[in-house]
Amino acid sequence: MARILLVLMGLLFAGSAAAQSGPPASQAVLSYTALKAVSETVSSPAIISGTLTIDLSAGTVFNVASNANITTFTISNAASGQASAFTLFMTANGTAYTQSWGSVKWSNGIAPTLTATSGKVDVVTFVTNDGGTTWFGFLAGRNF
Repeated sequence: MARILLVLMGLLFAGSAAAQSGPPASQAVLSYTALKAVSETVSSPAIISGTLTIDLSAGTVFNVASNANITTFTISNAASGQASAFTLFMTANGTAYTQSWGSVKWSNGIAPTLTATSGKVDVVTFVTNDGGTTWFGFLAGRNF
């Protein structure tokens, strides 16, 4: 059976020239792929009237100015049935604010207290393994 090698964006895909019996090309599975670099889209959502909305169609890295209490935390557009993750870089302005993270699960059930020192950054990461039904949050770093 003839084999076709296709180089696309530096990744090597191997496929059969015969009729495809596996998943469509849009769901191709890669094995033994080496990447030299990965980049992610950065977005900067604002806290509006106490609501912070994280839209995963806008990116996976978010710069957030911590300048108000977060009373509603919403995550939208997670890939259905897929695992995904995103990271918040929360930059303080010198005032201590509260964050209500909604149904996010935290280690030992305790959400972190974020830095209030002006100009300091806390890094918070969120992961799901069920398409966004359940989100797990963890403080990746504090007071940078």
